Amino acid sequence: CTECETPICSECWDEKHPAHTVTTARKAAETKRAAFSTIIAEGRSCLEADCAFLRKLRDSEDTINENKEKVEGEVAEAFDELVRQLTERKENLLKQLDRNYQQNIAAVEEQKDKLLKQVTELSSACDNAEKAMEQGGNFLQQGIELSRTFRDYKKEQPSPASVHTQVASFQ
Repeated sequence: CTECETPICSECWDEKHPAHTVTTARKAAETKRAAFSTIIAEGRSCLEADCAFLRKLRDSEDTINENKEKVEGEVAEAFDELVRQLTERKENLLKQLDRNYQQNIAAVEEQKDKLLKQVTELSSACDNAEKAMEQGGNFLQQGIELSRTFRDYKKEQPSPASVHTQVASFQ
């Protein structure tokens, strides 16, 4: 039966398909074979196109993966360079800080040593003059020495504001 697209026997044709158009099994098979051949050809054409597209997708995937690896490498290199530059900058800043520190400490030590020497001399002159006065002996000589030492002390004594140092700072 061509209308129902079902194989039927002559008895079924008389009973169930009397008004339908019928053909022989051979002619139906040839018609179906031609239709199936057309579908197979179209299917093969679609498969070829899809396979070509899949190859392009795989190529795109490979390109994307290669690009990712390349860019990751470039990022790592750039980061390493920044770390190197920052490390170098840090070392330079620390060296500069240490030079500044050494200069400041040297200036303070110099003034401290000078002041300690003057304090020691004045203290000794005061002690000697006081001892001479207590003993009632020749305190005049010790007093003159004390006056000279005290005059030198006042003349050479640095003011607290005279310590010149460079302030270290970081920005």
